[in-house]
Amino acid sequence: MCLYRSLSVIYVFAALAFFNRVDAQIRFEHYTVNEGLSNNHVRCLFQDDRGFIWVGTKDGLNRFDGSEFVRYYTSEKNPNSISHNTINVIQQYDRRRLIICTSGGVDFYDMTTDSFTHCPYFRGKIALTLMKDTGGWYWVGTFNGLYYAHFGKQKYIDFSNDDLYRSVGLRGKTFMCFYKDTRGRLWAGTDSGLNILDLNRMRNVVVTTREGLCSNFVQDIEVDEEGNVWVGSSLGGLDYCPAAEVSNDLPKFKHYMMGSPMDIFCVNGRQLWVGNGSGKGLYRIVNPLNNPQIERYFNEPFNIFSISDNSIECIFQDRDGDMWIGTYAGGLNFYSQRFKKFNSLVFPAFDRRLSNNHVNAFTEDDKYFWIGTESGLNRIDKQSGRLKVFKSNGSGTLGANAVYALYIDSRKRLWVGTWAGGLNLYNYQTETFTVFRHDTANPFSLPSNHVFAIAEDSFRRLWIG
Repeated sequence: MCLYRSLSVIYVFAALAFFNRVDAQIRFEHYTVNEGLSNNHVRCLFQDDRGFIWVGTKDGLNRFDGSEFVRYYTSEKNPNSISHNTINVIQQYDRRRLIICTSGGVDFYDMTTDSFTHCPYFRGKIALTLMKDTGGWYWVGTFNGLYYAHFGKQKYIDFSNDDLYRSVGLRGKTFMCFYKDTRGRLWAGTDSGLNILDLNRMRNVVVTTREGLCSNFVQDIEVDEEGNVWVGSSLGGLDYCPAAEVSNDLPKFKHYMMGSPMDIFCVNGRQLWVGNGSGKGLYRIVNPLNNPQIERYFNEPFNIFSISDNSIECIFQDRDGDMWIGTYAGGLNFYSQRFKKFNSLVFPAFDRRLSNNHVNAFTEDDKYFWIGTESGLNRIDKQSGRLKVFKSNGSGTLGANAVYALYIDSRKRLWVGTWAGGLNLYNYQTETFTVFRHDTANPFSLPSNHVFAIAEDSFRRLWIG
């Protein structure tokens, strides 16, 4: 399925660089409760086999088709509703079902019936993480322990209460992330360190700050294409285990950077996206162990295309290579490399907002940037950065506030197309407008007062759409 996104983007910002770390900005599209998302605290993301983006939040599950959200909530009146509104993990279970970890258990969503069933064994348990193993088995991490589950056969092993497996000496109560290495060992991050569990040998080793971790609170694990294992701690920062160390019985770690990583995502093998909690923003690290370039993305109050929130919860890349970023309080952010790039300019005195955040048209002359929005025409002085807004307010002003087309002709005249306000010609000397409208008594007037496009041919004739 192809996700369609309509984007009209203009923003001007200053990029400050120091050493190999850059406070940069890329363009993000935002989805919040205003666009239909159930809640602005986004906890997990997934794309199913049909192409839908699934968004798990603190209050509700969402299915997104690129334009609209379908929301799912728990309901006491409906036994086939989801078990809990706090969604922690979403994965594909089989061709027609998703498996979903919630703060009330493990559920299965059937895409053919648009309904949920629940795993009785995990009912009431806070299921935080999930990883598929071989033979139909799954590792399930909860707030109160580690489980090995075969849902099809309804077989479950509780590593906290099973006498055989309890003897391996797992460390920690809350299990938050998993990774399986080339030796078949399970790396399980907890609130008390990193367990490396070898079921074949019935042996577990625990990696803590003594082995190089910056904190024993292990929030996420990721591996890059070279085999280096990256571990994030929301209480300490980002560490890594070099590929040569990973297969050792007790691997050693090196500290990489401070921070509060909530999620780590490897892109194209050579990029790490690191989402930090506690207001520490989003990092993109290119070639992390070979002359790294580190870019930091933060919310900027006057940049509507900066990331919506500085506390990041989750990161996901879809099959088109586009990035989805879930935040703690700012909803969902979307970034695509296909977005057009704009040069960076400095406006020293630009301290006001545009008249409206929905931008429809943009042009520039020698002195000004002109920005057409749903609520007025904005003019920014290139030297001073001063912003002036033109709106409809009687004779000599715009015919209407919704500006949909801007064009500067060969005579350096600015033409403005509006919705319901006809075609407008700007006078640079008087800063007023002449309005050309549809006139039922004049067959040579505009055919409509809605103007969406303006162009000029080689004979200096204007064409109005």
